[in-house]
Amino acid sequence: MGDVETLYADPSLALRELNWKAERGLEEMCKYSMPSSLHTLSATFTVVESRVLGILNLFHSLINK
Repeated sequence: MGDVETLYADPSLALRELNWKAERGLEEMCKYSMPSSLHTLSATFTVVESRVLGILNLFHSLINK
């Protein structure tokens, strides 16, 4: 939640203005960002699943009164 869906970057401005050069390429950046994204996605699904189960339990209790 709060992560950008798509990100494009061109480090040429940083090189030109700040004399800073990227040390990692796209493949390496993706390799390190994916585990974090997957953890966030997993946590989000856990919260949604918990809420759905709560709603189903509520309906079940109302039906069986």
